[in-house]
Amino acid sequence: MVKKNVWSVALLVAVLAAPQFATATTIRVPADKPTIQAGINAAASHDTVLVSPGTYSGSGNRDITFNGKAVKLISETGAENTIIDCGTSHRGALFDDYESSQALFRGFTIKNASEGIRLDHSSTTITNCIIGENSTVGIVCQTSCFPLIDSTVITGTSSVAMSVTSSNPTLRNCVFQDAAGGLGITNGDSIVLTSCRFTQVRSSLIYANDGVGLYMTVSWRIMSSPIQELSGYSIRERIPDW
Repeated sequence: MVKKNVWSVALLVAVLAAPQFATATTIRVPADKPTIQAGINAAASHDTVLVSPGTYSGSGNRDITFNGKAVKLISETGAENTIIDCGTSHRGALFDDYESSQALFRGFTIKNASEGIRLDHSSTTITNCIIGENSTVGIVCQTSCFPLIDSTVITGTSSVAMSVTSSNPTLRNCVFQDAAGGLGITNGDSIVLTSCRFTQVRSSLIYANDGVGLYMTVSWRIMSSPIQELSGYSIRERIPDW
Protein backbone atom coordinates (compact mmCIF):
# COMPACT_ATOMS: atom_id res chain seq x y z
CA MET A 1 0.00 0.00 0.00
CA VAL A 2 2.82 2.40 0.85
CA LYS A 3 4.54 1.65 -2.46
CA LYS A 4 1.31 2.27 -4.36
CA ASN A 5 0.82 5.62 -2.62
CA VAL A 6 4.38 6.64 -3.47
CA TRP A 7 3.78 5.96 -7.16
CA SER A 8 0.48 7.87 -7.04
CA VAL A 9 2.18 10.90 -5.54
CA ALA A 10 4.99 10.70 -8.10
CA LEU A 11 2.47 10.60 -10.95
CA LEU A 12 0.59 13.60 -9.55
CA VAL A 13 3.83 15.59 -9.25
CA ALA A 14 4.79 14.73 -12.83
CA VAL A 15 1.41 15.89 -14.14
CA LEU A 16 1.56 19.16 -12.22
CA ALA A 17 5.14 19.80 -13.35
CA ALA A 18 4.39 19.19 -17.04
CA PRO A 19 5.03 22.28 -19.22
CA GLN A 20 1.99 24.40 -19.80
CA PHE A 21 2.61 24.38 -23.54
CA ALA A 22 2.20 20.57 -23.74
CA THR A 23 -1.40 21.25 -24.80
CA ALA A 24 -0.49 23.94 -27.35
CA THR A 25 -3.00 24.18 -30.17
CA THR A 26 -3.02 25.39 -33.77
CA ILE A 27 -5.42 28.13 -34.84
CA ARG A 28 -5.92 28.50 -38.59
CA VAL A 29 -6.56 31.77 -40.41
CA PRO A 30 -9.03 32.25 -42.01
CA ALA A 31 -10.57 28.81 -41.36
CA ASP A 32 -10.86 29.24 -37.57
CA LYS A 33 -10.53 33.02 -37.21
CA PRO A 34 -11.23 35.62 -39.92
CA THR A 35 -8.14 37.79 -39.42
CA ILE A 36 -4.55 37.35 -38.32
CA GLN A 37 -5.04 39.47 -35.18
CA ALA A 38 -8.17 37.54 -34.24
CA GLY A 39 -6.14 34.35 -34.42
CA ILE A 40 -3.44 35.83 -32.17
CA ASN A 41 -6.03 37.15 -29.70
CA ALA A 42 -7.50 33.66 -29.40
CA ALA A 43 -4.10 32.04 -28.90
CA ALA A 44 -2.25 31.38 -25.68
CA SER A 45 1.54 31.39 -25.34
CA HIS A 46 3.14 28.55 -27.31
CA ASP A 47 0.10 28.15 -29.56
CA THR A 48 0.60 28.34 -33.33
CA VAL A 49 -1.40 30.64 -35.58
CA LEU A 50 -1.15 29.15 -39.08
CA VAL A 51 -2.05 31.50 -41.92
CA SER A 52 -3.23 30.22 -45.30
CA PRO A 53 -1.78 31.71 -48.50
CA GLY A 54 -3.33 34.94 -49.74
CA THR A 55 -3.19 38.72 -49.44
CA TYR A 56 -4.36 40.08 -46.08
CA SER A 57 -5.34 43.73 -45.67
CA GLY A 58 -7.55 45.96 -43.59
CA SER A 59 -8.25 46.03 -39.88
CA GLY A 60 -7.02 42.92 -38.09
CA ASN A 61 -4.45 42.16 -40.78
CA ARG A 62 -2.04 45.05 -40.13
CA ASP A 63 -0.55 46.64 -37.01
CA ILE A 64 -0.29 43.06 -35.79
CA THR A 65 0.75 42.62 -32.17
CA PHE A 66 1.41 39.59 -29.94
CA ASN A 67 0.48 41.39 -26.70
CA GLY A 68 3.44 39.86 -24.91
CA LYS A 69 2.53 36.25 -25.71
CA ALA A 70 5.01 33.66 -27.00
CA VAL A 71 2.85 32.96 -30.03
CA LYS A 72 4.15 31.34 -33.21
CA LEU A 73 2.68 33.17 -36.21
CA ILE A 74 3.57 31.11 -39.28
CA SER A 75 2.48 31.23 -42.90
CA GLU A 76 1.47 27.90 -44.34
CA THR A 77 3.30 28.21 -47.66
CA GLY A 78 5.88 30.98 -47.19
CA ALA A 79 6.38 34.69 -47.75
CA GLU A 80 5.96 34.60 -51.52
CA ASN A 81 2.38 33.42 -51.10
CA THR A 82 1.34 35.15 -47.87
CA ILE A 83 1.22 38.95 -48.07
CA ILE A 84 0.30 41.57 -45.50
CA ASP A 85 -0.72 44.70 -47.41
CA CYS A 86 -0.76 47.64 -45.00
CA GLY A 87 -2.27 50.28 -47.26
CA THR A 88 0.61 52.82 -46.80
CA SER A 89 -0.37 54.35 -43.43
CA HIS A 90 0.02 51.39 -41.07
CA ARG A 91 2.75 49.11 -39.77
CA GLY A 92 2.94 45.46 -40.63
CA ALA A 93 3.63 44.40 -37.04
CA LEU A 94 4.43 46.00 -33.68
CA PHE A 95 6.14 43.97 -30.95
CA ASP A 96 6.43 46.16 -27.86
CA ASP A 97 5.31 44.09 -24.89
CA TYR A 98 8.45 42.26 -23.75
CA GLU A 99 7.99 39.28 -26.06
CA SER A 100 10.69 36.65 -25.62
CA SER A 101 12.64 34.89 -28.37
CA GLN A 102 10.04 32.11 -28.22
CA ALA A 103 7.63 34.46 -29.98
CA LEU A 104 7.95 33.76 -33.72
CA PHE A 105 6.96 35.69 -36.85
CA ARG A 106 7.75 33.52 -39.89
CA GLY A 107 7.10 33.50 -43.58
CA PHE A 108 5.31 36.74 -44.51
CA THR A 109 5.72 39.52 -47.04
CA ILE A 110 4.96 42.98 -45.65
CA LYS A 111 4.39 45.75 -48.18
CA ASN A 112 2.92 49.26 -48.40
CA ALA A 113 3.66 49.91 -44.73
CA SER A 114 4.78 53.10 -43.00
CA GLU A 115 7.19 50.77 -41.13
CA GLY A 116 7.47 47.09 -41.87
CA ILE A 117 8.11 45.80 -38.33
CA ARG A 118 8.84 47.74 -35.13
CA LEU A 119 10.28 46.11 -32.03
CA ASP A 120 10.45 48.00 -28.73
CA HIS A 121 11.49 46.07 -25.61
CA SER A 122 10.94 42.84 -27.54
CA SER A 123 13.03 39.89 -28.72
CA THR A 124 10.55 38.34 -31.14
CA THR A 125 12.25 36.00 -33.62
CA ILE A 126 11.69 37.01 -37.26
CA THR A 127 12.51 34.52 -40.00
CA ASN A 128 11.95 33.90 -43.71
CA CYS A 129 10.19 37.21 -44.37
CA ILE A 130 10.24 39.76 -47.17
CA ILE A 131 9.93 43.38 -46.05
CA GLY A 132 9.51 45.38 -49.24
CA GLU A 133 7.94 48.39 -50.93
CA ASN A 134 7.49 50.24 -47.65
CA SER A 135 7.48 54.00 -47.38
CA THR A 136 10.17 54.50 -44.72
CA VAL A 137 12.00 51.84 -42.66
CA GLY A 138 11.88 48.08 -43.09
CA ILE A 139 12.62 47.00 -39.49
CA VAL A 140 13.07 49.16 -36.38
CA CYS A 141 14.68 47.88 -33.16
CA GLN A 142 14.04 50.57 -30.56
CA THR A 143 15.39 50.09 -27.01
CA SER A 144 16.29 46.80 -25.34
CA CYS A 145 15.55 44.50 -28.26
CA PHE A 146 17.51 41.26 -28.70
CA PRO A 147 15.87 39.57 -31.69
CA LEU A 148 17.24 37.00 -34.10
CA ILE A 149 16.36 38.09 -37.64
CA ASP A 150 17.10 35.22 -40.00
CA SER A 151 16.76 34.60 -43.76
CA THR A 152 14.87 37.86 -44.31
CA VAL A 153 15.00 40.24 -47.28
CA ILE A 154 14.56 43.99 -46.71
CA THR A 155 14.14 45.83 -49.98
CA GLY A 156 12.77 48.97 -51.60
CA THR A 157 12.75 51.32 -48.59
CA SER A 158 12.89 55.07 -49.10
CA SER A 159 14.87 55.44 -45.89
CA VAL A 160 17.26 53.11 -44.07
CA ALA A 161 16.41 49.43 -44.41
CA MET A 162 16.89 48.77 -40.69
CA SER A 163 17.23 51.13 -37.74
CA VAL A 164 18.76 49.95 -34.45
CA THR A 165 18.83 52.06 -31.28
CA SER A 166 20.05 50.79 -27.89
CA SER A 167 19.42 47.21 -28.96
CA ASN A 168 21.41 44.08 -29.79
CA PRO A 169 19.97 42.19 -32.74
CA THR A 170 21.56 39.21 -34.46
CA LEU A 171 21.14 39.19 -38.25
CA ARG A 172 21.79 35.95 -40.11
CA ASN A 173 21.43 35.16 -43.82
CA CYS A 174 19.68 38.48 -44.49
CA VAL A 175 19.69 40.57 -47.65
CA PHE A 176 19.53 44.38 -47.78
CA GLN A 177 18.89 45.59 -51.30
CA ASP A 178 17.64 48.53 -53.34
CA ALA A 179 17.37 50.80 -50.30
CA ALA A 180 18.30 54.41 -49.59
CA GLY A 181 20.39 53.13 -46.67
CA GLY A 182 21.24 49.76 -45.21
CA LEU A 183 21.78 49.86 -41.44
CA GLY A 184 21.47 52.81 -39.10
CA ILE A 185 22.85 51.91 -35.66
CA THR A 186 23.05 54.12 -32.59
CA ASN A 187 24.02 53.14 -29.05
CA GLY A 188 24.04 49.45 -29.89
CA ASP A 189 26.01 47.40 -27.39
CA SER A 190 26.78 44.94 -30.17
CA ILE A 191 25.40 43.69 -33.43
CA VAL A 192 26.30 40.48 -35.22
CA LEU A 193 25.90 40.03 -38.98
CA THR A 194 26.51 36.53 -40.31
CA SER A 195 26.29 35.73 -44.03
CA CYS A 196 24.31 38.89 -44.81
CA ARG A 197 24.47 40.69 -48.15
CA PHE A 198 24.13 44.36 -49.10
CA THR A 199 23.32 44.97 -52.78
CA GLN A 200 22.32 48.13 -54.63
CA VAL A 201 22.21 50.11 -51.41
CA ARG A 202 22.39 53.76 -52.39
CA SER A 203 24.67 56.41 -50.90
CA SER A 204 25.61 54.80 -47.61
CA LEU A 205 24.63 52.20 -45.09
CA ILE A 206 23.36 54.83 -42.72
CA TYR A 207 21.25 57.54 -44.26
CA ALA A 208 22.02 61.26 -44.07
CA ASN A 209 25.42 60.71 -42.52
CA ASP A 210 27.91 61.90 -45.14
CA GLY A 211 28.87 58.48 -46.42
CA VAL A 212 29.51 56.72 -43.10
CA GLY A 213 28.33 53.18 -43.57
CA LEU A 214 28.11 51.08 -40.46
CA TYR A 215 28.44 53.25 -37.38
CA MET A 216 27.98 52.25 -33.77
CA THR A 217 28.76 54.24 -30.67
CA VAL A 218 29.84 51.29 -28.54
CA SER A 219 31.01 48.16 -30.35
CA TRP A 220 30.28 46.05 -33.39
CA ARG A 221 31.08 42.74 -35.00
CA ILE A 222 30.69 41.62 -38.62
CA MET A 223 31.07 38.02 -39.71
CA SER A 224 31.30 36.97 -43.39
CA SER A 225 28.93 39.66 -44.64
CA PRO A 226 29.94 40.96 -48.06
CA ILE A 227 29.02 44.49 -49.08
CA GLN A 228 28.35 44.75 -52.80
CA GLU A 229 27.29 47.45 -55.24
CA LEU A 230 27.47 50.10 -52.54
CA SER A 231 28.71 53.60 -53.12
CA GLY A 232 30.41 55.74 -50.50
CA TYR A 233 30.41 53.39 -47.56
CA SER A 234 32.78 53.05 -44.64
CA ILE A 235 32.85 51.30 -41.29
CA ARG A 236 33.77 53.26 -38.20
CA GLU A 237 33.78 52.85 -34.49
CA ARG A 238 33.84 55.84 -32.20
CA ILE A 239 36.83 55.98 -29.88
CA PRO A 240 35.50 56.25 -26.29
CA ASP A 241 36.22 59.51 -24.49
CA TRP A 242 37.77 57.84 -21.45
